[in-house]
Amino acid sequence: MTIEKFNRLLCIDDAAFRFIEASVLVTLEDGGVLACRGSRDKTGRLLLHLPDEAFTGLANRVLVDAGEGDNRVQAVFAVGPEAIEGRLERVSQGFLRGWCSLQMLDSALEEIDFSLSVDGYDIPATVTFQYRRDLLERSLNGGFDGFTVSLPSFVFDGDAHEFVLRVRGTALKSTFETYRFQPLGRLETAEPGRVAGWCYELGATPNEPLQLQVITDSGAILEVQADRPAAVEDGERGDRRACDFTVSLAGGARTVRIAPTFAPNIDLFRPSVFVPMVDQVEAVSRIAAAVRSGTALERSDAQWLRSVGFDAILAALRSGGIHGPARVAGTYSVARQEAVTAQRDMVTPQYVTIVVPVYDDLDATHACLQSLAASELPKEARVVIIDDATPNADLAIYLGQVCPAHGFSLQRHHVNLGFVATVNEGIVLAGRDDVVLLNADTKVPPGWLQRLRALAEKHPDAGSITPMSNNATILSWPLPNEENTCPSLDEVIRLDRLFQEQNKDRVVDLPTGHGFCMYLKRTALDEVGVFDPIWGRGYGEENDWCLRASAHGFRHLAACDTFVAHEGSKSFGDSKKALVEKNADILSQRYPEYYELIQNFMRRDPLNDARNAVSLARLSELRADLTLHLVNHLGGGVQRYVLDTSISQYKDGVLPLFLTRVQAADLVADPDYEIRSFSPVLHLRFSASRIPDVISHLEAAGLTTINIHTLAGVDFRILPSLFGASAEITTTLHDYSWTCPRVFLLQGRSKYCGQPPSAICDSCIAKFGPHPDIEFQKTFDSVSEYRLFTGSILRQSDAVLAVSDDVSRRIKQIHPGLSIDKLSGLDLACSLELKFPRPRSGQRRVAVPGAIGDHKGYELLLDTARVAMAAHSELCFVVVGFTQDDEALRTIGNVEITGPFPPGDGVRLLIQSRAEIGLLLSPWPETFSYTLSDCWQAALPVACLDIGAPADRIRERRGGWLLSPESDGSAVLEALECILSGADERRPSNMRRSRQ
Repeated sequence: MTIEKFNRLLCIDDAAFRFIEASVLVTLEDGGVLACRGSRDKTGRLLLHLPDEAFTGLANRVLVDAGEGDNRVQAVFAVGPEAIEGRLERVSQGFLRGWCSLQMLDSALEEIDFSLSVDGYDIPATVTFQYRRDLLERSLNGGFDGFTVSLPSFVFDGDAHEFVLRVRGTALKSTFETYRFQPLGRLETAEPGRVAGWCYELGATPNEPLQLQVITDSGAILEVQADRPAAVEDGERGDRRACDFTVSLAGGARTVRIAPTFAPNIDLFRPSVFVPMVDQVEAVSRIAAAVRSGTALERSDAQWLRSVGFDAILAALRSGGIHGPARVAGTYSVARQEAVTAQRDMVTPQYVTIVVPVYDDLDATHACLQSLAASELPKEARVVIIDDATPNADLAIYLGQVCPAHGFSLQRHHVNLGFVATVNEGIVLAGRDDVVLLNADTKVPPGWLQRLRALAEKHPDAGSITPMSNNATILSWPLPNEENTCPSLDEVIRLDRLFQEQNKDRVVDLPTGHGFCMYLKRTALDEVGVFDPIWGRGYGEENDWCLRASAHGFRHLAACDTFVAHEGSKSFGDSKKALVEKNADILSQRYPEYYELIQNFMRRDPLNDARNAVSLARLSELRADLTLHLVNHLGGGVQRYVLDTSISQYKDGVLPLFLTRVQAADLVADPDYEIRSFSPVLHLRFSASRIPDVISHLEAAGLTTINIHTLAGVDFRILPSLFGASAEITTTLHDYSWTCPRVFLLQGRSKYCGQPPSAICDSCIAKFGPHPDIEFQKTFDSVSEYRLFTGSILRQSDAVLAVSDDVSRRIKQIHPGLSIDKLSGLDLACSLELKFPRPRSGQRRVAVPGAIGDHKGYELLLDTARVAMAAHSELCFVVVGFTQDDEALRTIGNVEITGPFPPGDGVRLLIQSRAEIGLLLSPWPETFSYTLSDCWQAALPVACLDIGAPADRIRERRGGWLLSPESDGSAVLEALECILSGADERRPSNMRRSRQ
């Protein structure tokens, strides 16, 4: 029989005797008998739970006396500030894991208390403290007894190593004698663009997957977790069902190594060497272009050609994979040169022919042809309109009238041939001319053709030239790869002028042109041929042609000084999706590298500077007062406030702009930012290092104010650029990122800290870490230093606004003397018309609105729901939103969850919830609470913890009830049942009624 102690839990292995609790005497050495609650675990051991009185701040000993006579066993355990308990449990994911605590209530160890030796050598111990739910029952510290210690990389060399971890000089017991890193796995796929396989560490639990680094020869490091379920159970993985990984490679990786993140010098698999197909295709295109222009090959391309290319070409030749010019079937193309010759006499030779296929949509076609007629076409140009058997009688009549009026040639089909065949007809009709393919849903500005033609002459190796547009995927403005709203012709002319002024003669190489308006050189058409009829009604035909042209050494250029509007999909209507999916399959089969080519281009985004230049010029042209909001992607009340404020500013004639970080600063040295506006829609994207230049441009365009709302999600390095501007800075206090690196003033998961001195906050940060969106650890050494920094921001601001008196008071506790003004007009202007509940029998529904995480009272909600279910209460909790663990709540049986919803739907969903009251359980002093406003707008009175601005608002507006911030689940349940029963005379002591 043995007796062990784990914090507040005594474990007695009495399988042979089966003691009852009364036969075990537990006393304090300097006190009386301890009343211990007993139970038995799954293995049959007797578990005694020591009460709080055993763990005071004084040194003491717990005496345990079990059994009698020959079966009597005694044990003594030290408690108090000098007593240490803990255990080393295992090594996984590069960390030594275990638990440890002082033997006194609410005690906390610090990293300095730990010392580590490996194989007898002292190693600096970097300790991270963790909350562990499995320790909660026996914990003296709310479950925060777990720890991890990072281990040096030499530990994972495959040899056996011995660890000793001491805490204040006491060596912790260990469940293992030595440790040996033993990874198991297989690299199953290693190919350009992707590596995949499976891997796990022997001894680690299934919940501790290996964190892997995929390291390429370019220096890129991609991180992945080996935790995906296996597609096929082949027996190799043992009992693991979720240890697979897959990584998509980009950027032309030629060598790939895979290592654990905690030991990047150890190769888990043999390094893979390959040349991605997209690299090979781009190399062939560059070689072809060099051959065509007579220039020297780039060194890297010459090396590739020597090492890989000749072998690949010879293999293709020997297998019949390379052919002569393809014969393209069709009415007007029998063999490229012959087809052209056969049709040459049908048209008057012109230097450029504009081909406009037409099928349907009279309004769009009318707008297109009117803009074309007014676009100052040179006399040498000719326009060919091809009516592909339109079913629209009005459109057919219109074409018969407008074409003669403007000197356009009109060709008509009696049977619909489809887009590609119609385009090919136009190409043949053009004879020896260059050709412009122009969709019938475009609008062209004056001088557009002259500029495209000038670029064609300036760049003899160009195969195609495409202008910028509102709707042309990678050539779209202001938002790339978006279907931006199609502007009117007057707006097209204004925008085109800006593109001319800002991007004169600027071109960018493209992986493919875009068929909405594409200038095709006759030299390229002669060599490459017309479009392949396989594309039928369209989509993919211009991409196929451009890739074929690239193989012949032709370049595809973006004309950054020309803007042509494009409505998009007007002729195809609802059939577009099916067409795109069908032809996308053909495209990927023919050119497996195609989508990687496009992704590479989008990542580089070489058109960004051209778009930015026009967007900045557009802002200057508006001559409006501009206000800039520094925002993040975290959503919540800050986002809602910014949106509401921006709408009001816009109505007052001020144009709001939104500055947001696109990439995390800890992943990219110079992260990208973007600025957007919603009316007009504008977009700028730039690196953090260019922010000073962008701010200068904005000031010249009319920037008057800069608005800062929170430090969460903000790259602190950009703040000097903002404060260096002449614009006024307004800082609005929406949270406590100005005083607390954890943002919500929470110690651990849900305990309000009370804003203690900085030294105590340092311990909190060391134990629980900062908020993940606050850049604290890489920037500051202490909370005191952090507060000096935030205080300087607040004092440099021209105005500091608080959304409530409560937040103002709490901020001033840390930043005394700070001038803070109260933000007015934020609360509901109308009087409250609430429906207070009346006593009745049956189910009673309580709405809990919002995104319920720890900082919104998730643990208290979980506890309340469980207590209510155990008590057979009629309460049903309706979460109008979502939680951090929906499943745990749903399994209780008395919780409904609507799920995430779009902004603005909260009030409607609260009404539909059929709830009688709202419930807010945030354990920290929230600064306003839009969810409280939503409840009131839904006529729901609200029960809320008596802390922060929501409590003040309820007290002031008499809009509900206030519960003690110290309430547990039982207290909340008691208060809710009292509220719903209307029994004020039985009101619990933890509840205050805030209405008359």
